[in-house]
Amino acid sequence: MFLAENAPKMMGEWLRIQGTVRFLDIAHKYSRSQVPEHKQMVYSCLLLLNRCMMQSNEVRGILEQENAIETFLTQFECTDEEDTRMLVARLISILCSEGNEICQAQLREQQGIGLLIGVVGTYAEHRRR
Repeated sequence: MFLAENAPKMMGEWLRIQGTVRFLDIAHKYSRSQVPEHKQMVYSCLLLLNRCMMQSNEVRGILEQENAIETFLTQFECTDEEDTRMLVARLISILCSEGNEICQAQLREQQGIGLLIGVVGTYAEHRRR
């Protein structure tokens, strides 16, 4: 939690130690784990990436170069945690905004739009019952 609160305040150091790549790697490595501690760690990594991305276009560029969309979609597909899914959808939305054709293409290539719509459809169907 310390990093989630303080890394955006120390963006220069965060970038120097390649924090974006390191935390994206952690999120990817544990994205399929069902261990509660791993799920919490992944959520914390995603939260930190979100906070840093909101502060720095350079972090957004790094996530684009690292094909973060793939990691985020894997997390979205593998988790059953609503908070994590909402955060992942937000991260994907931010990366694909402002006409970012590279991230939009990555999302299309990995059938991400269908995955996101499918989950929303399933959720809506369960809500009707």
